[in-house]
Amino acid sequence: MKILIFTEGTILMHSAGANRSRAERVAQSAAGTPDIYDYATYTPIGETDEKIHHWQERGATIAYLTSRRKPEQIDIIRRKLAEHHFPDGELYFRQEEETYAEAAIRAEPDIIVEDDCESSDGPSGMVYALLPSSWQSKIISAPVPEFGGIDHLPDNPDKFLN
Repeated sequence: MKILIFTEGTILMHSAGANRSRAERVAQSAAGTPDIYDYATYTPIGETDEKIHHWQERGATIAYLTSRRKPEQIDIIRRKLAEHHFPDGELYFRQEEETYAEAAIRAEPDIIVEDDCESSDGPSGMVYALLPSSWQSKIISAPVPEFGGIDHLPDNPDKFLN
């Protein structure tokens, strides 16, 4: 089983969001607070690294998808994942004119864990929503509230299949 996890807003957040409510984090993001562009200071949302370790320990292959496109920003996200001890996994990103859906299809996940895009496009902007129906029928969507983390998701990834 391969789980593709969106990084920003799902498992990582801007530093100004620390010690704030989820609603405040969403408002900061919607308002374009400068910290949302300081990727080098991004921090995990809750205990996301532990949750993903549980999935990996139970046999899941982990992959990540970032919204970043510039090589230096992609490298920062890669470093943040390592710095905060997230499990190893390939980091996917949109190449040139590629869409989120095309990047996700390239990853070939069984499950996509992503936030609901509340501060931007809403559910219509979610990766899963952008997938062709032929791919939606093959992939399980596990949406979470933006900046709410994934701590509440099951430790056993097999539970996504039920």
